[in-house]
Amino acid sequence: MKNILILIFLITNLGFNSQVFSQSLQERVIGKWQLVQTSGGITGRGFPIKKKIVIEFTPECRFNRYENDSLKSTRTYHLTKSKARYSGQGYKDILDIGKGESFNNSIRINKNQLILAHEVADGFIKIYNKTSAKKEIEAE
Repeated sequence: MKNILILIFLITNLGFNSQVFSQSLQERVIGKWQLVQTSGGITGRGFPIKKKIVIEFTPECRFNRYENDSLKSTRTYHLTKSKARYSGQGYKDILDIGKGESFNNSIRINKNQLILAHEVADGFIKIYNKTSAKKEIEAE
């Protein structure tokens, strides 16, 4: 009986901790992010950014993509954890956008920088900087 109670406690505690982590990541991803760098593919080289690309995550789990200040797509998104695909050790935070996406993206946020990477061997890495509301107001 004591073992069962300990097991229930551990399962409950682990579930709570992962939920808190997801909420923290969810809170940090909310807002608009402008693409500043992209690289990857077979060559792994960087590519010039020819358009102003901004992505937006809303608290209602909506993902909006803008090109040159024009809304191009709206989808839903959700954040999950998944086992690291290549090392087989540890877990990564995964961003899943919409239904039928061919690739999930691992997601990492460092201060005001968002890094999305396709979870395939020769996938692309995209780096975004958080846009501030002040800059958007001044631009208008």
